[in-house]
Amino acid sequence: MNRKHWPFSRNNVVTPATDHSLNGSSSLSVTSSVKHLIPSLSTFNLPPCHPITPFDATRPTDIPPPTFACDPHNTPKGHVLLSSISAGDGIRPVQLLLERLDAWHILAKRLYDHFQKLAHVETQVARVYQKLDGVLGFKEEEQNEKQLLLHTHFSIQEQGNKGIRQVCDAWQAYHADNTKAHAEFGNFLRTHALPVLSNVKRELKWMTRTIRSDDRLTLSTLAKLREEATKRLERLESQLLFFDQHPHHGHTKQDPWIINAAVVKQIIKVYRQENKVHETVLRLQREAMVSEGQLMEDLQELFRQIYTMRERSALGLDKGLQRMMHVFDQVKPGADWNNFAERSKDHLISDNAAFRHPDQLQYPNHSHPLLQPLFAARMERKSSILHNWNEYIYVLTPGW
Repeated sequence: MNRKHWPFSRNNVVTPATDHSLNGSSSLSVTSSVKHLIPSLSTFNLPPCHPITPFDATRPTDIPPPTFACDPHNTPKGHVLLSSISAGDGIRPVQLLLERLDAWHILAKRLYDHFQKLAHVETQVARVYQKLDGVLGFKEEEQNEKQLLLHTHFSIQEQGNKGIRQVCDAWQAYHADNTKAHAEFGNFLRTHALPVLSNVKRELKWMTRTIRSDDRLTLSTLAKLREEATKRLERLESQLLFFDQHPHHGHTKQDPWIINAAVVKQIIKVYRQENKVHETVLRLQREAMVSEGQLMEDLQELFRQIYTMRERSALGLDKGLQRMMHVFDQVKPGADWNNFAERSKDHLISDNAAFRHPDQLQYPNHSHPLLQPLFAARMERKSSILHNWNEYIYVLTPGW
């Protein structure tokens, strides 16, 4: 490994590794630092593990890092039923958020269909009302016998005097106004309500398509990394078992410490990928919450416009419409999302959930005596060809 990858000064100080006296395989609940398992993190030339801060063992972590369910052979089909899936098997927050968007899309489509039919009904009502036009009217242009008879016996009275003719004219005007009001309301729904709801449907569909096509939210990479980590852990387990059963033939096999180094390197890759998914899903959850709030504002504004339009029209406000607006005004901002988040808290990522850190590894056999170096030191050597100083790590292990 080239010298520029190392933060050490040019010396050959030998420092013994920490002595461990643990025997047997360890539980997954026990954690271990990479710095104790490997003489130096520089062995892997690891960059900082963004976005988390250095692990502090003294800082309590009330909410552990999330475990993502990315087993391709155990992925449920259709919608996730929260009551039938245990969060202990791993969470699928992206799939759950997609289902939330699907539910919103179904609701938006039903609202669109409702107002589309309502606009058709209002237009039909206007046409039926229009058939009443002139039925009670005293039409001057018609000069048939019946009209002459009506005009003769129910003539226009002097100013201030009212008769049956004025009653009929008022009734006819009332239905004429209703005809116009229903036609205007139907037209308003087609030109204002339907475009708003169509836009809501389009936005929800676009959001769903964007999430599905975002490779940062797929778990296929994490699944492959976990699969490789499992293979390396199985190889380590097999090697440790051989060394325990045949201690005098260990020189014929690869040192378990070297296999363990590969295990640590792979698990760190898994941790990094999990942290990337963790951070991306957190951002997605916040964006979904904001988008849902915006949808509610758009719908509330639409219903207010309908309320105002009816208030100014001849149709006026009925008790049902007033009751509906009263209920809408009582809806608190974010109420639906907060209820969803509370019910689904075991399947979503908490804002306070810890990130995984390479200084707190968890895997079987990490404390096995054969994996603890007896002696470790840096070594320098000058290249005979390029005349550059190369630095290495010298490790003395129990296996060899």
